[in-house]
Amino acid sequence: ANILPGTYNLFARVPDPGSQAAGGAPVAWGRARLDVRDMDVPNISIMIPAAVEVKGTVAAPGGKMPSSIRVQLIPDDAAAKVPAYQQVSRRAVTVDAAGAFTVPAVPQGRFRVSAIAGLPQDMFIADVRQHAQSVFDTGFDVNSGNSAPLEIILGTGAGSVTGVVADGPMKVVPGATVVLVPETRRRSNRALYVSVTSDASGRFTLRGVAPGDYKVFAWESIPTYAHVNAAFMAKHEDRGKLVHVGQQGTVNTDVTLIPAVSK
Repeated sequence: ANILPGTYNLFARVPDPGSQAAGGAPVAWGRARLDVRDMDVPNISIMIPAAVEVKGTVAAPGGKMPSSIRVQLIPDDAAAKVPAYQQVSRRAVTVDAAGAFTVPAVPQGRFRVSAIAGLPQDMFIADVRQHAQSVFDTGFDVNSGNSAPLEIILGTGAGSVTGVVADGPMKVVPGATVVLVPETRRRSNRALYVSVTSDASGRFTLRGVAPGDYKVFAWESIPTYAHVNAAFMAKHEDRGKLVHVGQQGTVNTDVTLIPAVSK
């Protein structure tokens, strides 16, 4: 009752012992997308599908697979606030010696590859493909009708960005949150962000950076994941420092501290 006009996702859940046994959430989720305008919306039907496996391979340059690397997925739509979907992002699955991996019990929805944990510092995710098309920036659908495996392609020669966080001409800032943010058209791709905390002398080093164009920001403190929110970033866009990171390149740049913000 009393729903304001807008576009919504309506979720429903039921117990799912099979998903829990496979390492997923103990419930299965379904959803219906609906528009609320100037009248009631009756007779909504919500189908609750079973969770599915997401399979794929990781391809390393020269076929030399790094040991002990793990694939992490992240939900990429309204379901990101649902605990069962958040749980997927907390499950990093191991890549075997042949480069294969399987993420079990993934609820249906839209996802991205958020990271490859354990990569050497000189390596980065170059692309993610499905159906022979790049889904690295756009994400991909997980459902029973889309069983095509993912292909994650690694690159070598990651760059780095170093510098000092300053607050005025004479003061360096330890403990600042320094974030490397990709160019505007790629900001939905979480795998391209890199963040660190400046050390006691205000210095920072951002490693494992995929070649490309970025901005460097330094905040006294910010809410968790605020830097991936477009509305938040619009307020601070002019405080970032533009950098271009080349293959195996190191960029030195100093950044000015942005005072603490609460939203």
